[in-house]
Amino acid sequence: MIRTITNADLDIIIPWYREHDFPDVREALPTLGYVFTIDDQLYAACFVYEAFDNTACWIGWMVTNPANDPKQSYTYLKTLLKKVKDLMLAKGVKMIIAPATGGRAGVLLSAGFKYGETTNLMIGAK
Repeated sequence: MIRTITNADLDIIIPWYREHDFPDVREALPTLGYVFTIDDQLYAACFVYEAFDNTACWIGWMVTNPANDPKQSYTYLKTLLKKVKDLMLAKGVKMIIAPATGGRAGVLLSAGFKYGETTNLMIGAK
């Protein structure tokens, strides 16, 4: 299931970043985020910055539960990103930008994103 992130979820998700060698990111995260869950267990998350006029959004801060095996992380993140992309397009967003660094390119491509003109960005659009 894909749902928006709650404040209680942040207490679970924030330590994932530390376990993936990120510093404390709590202050940098936007208020809109989504999480992939199975039976209320959290497995993957991402956050979205939206433009005021719905012309574009940026999906980033992708992270997975460090307890996942790599195949699970790939599948959960792919499912999450595809759904978030579809949600943003349904809201009328014209362009979705996502960073394709650190091995994220493959999962973004499988979620329906395409390479943009900038080498480390992926674009999702109608």
